[in-house]
Amino acid sequence: MNAPPETINARVDELLSIPQLISKNGLRPEMTNLEVRRVSAPRATTRALRLPAGSNVTVVRRLYLANGRPAVWAIDYLPDPNLATSPAWEEFQGDLLAFLREQVGKPVAYATAAISLREADQATALELRLKPRTSVLWIDQVAYTAHHEPVAHSIGANSPGMIRFHVFRRVV
Repeated sequence: MNAPPETINARVDELLSIPQLISKNGLRPEMTNLEVRRVSAPRATTRALRLPAGSNVTVVRRLYLANGRPAVWAIDYLPDPNLATSPAWEEFQGDLLAFLREQVGKPVAYATAAISLREADQATALELRLKPRTSVLWIDQVAYTAHHEPVAHSIGANSPGMIRFHVFRRVV
């Protein structure tokens, strides 16, 4: 008999790095396919990070695995384009919150996120090992310092069935 696949349980109102989230659920986190480079920011990113149109940013792309299974394809845009050449990426273990706090000196205090269901484009499907156009849970998030400074525009495509999000609801 096959064991049921592992599921990562997450709270919508709790901000953890992806490796922290995977570990918290008793699974082994792994980061692969790390790509860090300087790019011209997409329009949505310049708005999210309050940058002038045409600004350059650092983009960080990577795949997170949970017990060897694709869990999240993450793309983060950081407002400082010079971070792309930082030697700190050599030691990067996948925890962007720790990286922003320890290497950039900008600890994240909170984030706002929009969660939607979208069809995976070809690149996302390839990374998550899915058929193109498979529906994925898409999280578009902006992280801020305690002084309300945006420090990361993050996009995460969550592999179907890997992460189960929970929210506490109350009667108002």
